[in-house]
Amino acid sequence: MLAHSFAALSIVACLASCGGDTASGKSVDEACLATADAFAASPGPGETASSHTAFLAAADKAVKEAAFPIRDRSDDSDDWALHELASLLDSFPSLVGRWSIEEVAWRSRATVVRIAEVAAELGEPSCSAETFRLDAWESLTEQLTPPPANDSKYLDDLETLCSGTIGAFSLSTEAGAVGDALNWVAVNRALQDFAVGVDDLAPSAPLVDRHVELLAAAESLDALLPDVAVTIAGERLARIEDTLGRMDASMASMGVDC
Repeated sequence: MLAHSFAALSIVACLASCGGDTASGKSVDEACLATADAFAASPGPGETASSHTAFLAAADKAVKEAAFPIRDRSDDSDDWALHELASLLDSFPSLVGRWSIEEVAWRSRATVVRIAEVAAELGEPSCSAETFRLDAWESLTEQLTPPPANDSKYLDDLETLCSGTIGAFSLSTEAGAVGDALNWVAVNRALQDFAVGVDDLAPSAPLVDRHVELLAAAESLDALLPDVAVTIAGERLARIEDTLGRMDASMASMGVDC
């Protein structure tokens, strides 16, 4: 995402006028149940290129069943967990532009993991990993990306990628990003480059969970970070810091020094 403006803005907290249950249409629970029904009525990923494409098209329609009502509700809320959930659904990967099926499959798998985490935080069990067919995304990624025999190339490539993107910043906000609106835009660009690079890596079987965790953290940050220069504080900042820490810990657990 590119910044369209570098003018420093302030986020104005929503006050009493945003309180209460003012969103129209479906509740979060009803929206995710509609998505579950849409997935249930659609084919699985199958084992052929045409069935993969059909599954991605059906998934795009199913996710939209939840995306629009939940965005409506988040617009009337100051809850950043709900905002993140809405953004994850709004930007759910789809087969458009230059994205390959492999990239969409891995990003979708990671996004579903993060959706389920945020939904659990919100107390919305209907928006679970099962609702968004995590099992199907796992099957699809396993078909499309056979794991290499060992993990050395993955780790070497990950360390090189990290040093050339987010390594220019600390994954801790103590490095100066806090309160520095322009720096957040630069960090976001670096994170986007990092996530795109991770898409090109093929994890060995023991590293698949860590790989998905990195992509899930990247999707979370994409949902939380601005694409214009704004001052970040409060709950939004806390969520960003938690996610950066998770990404840092994930790489450290693999011995990657970024």
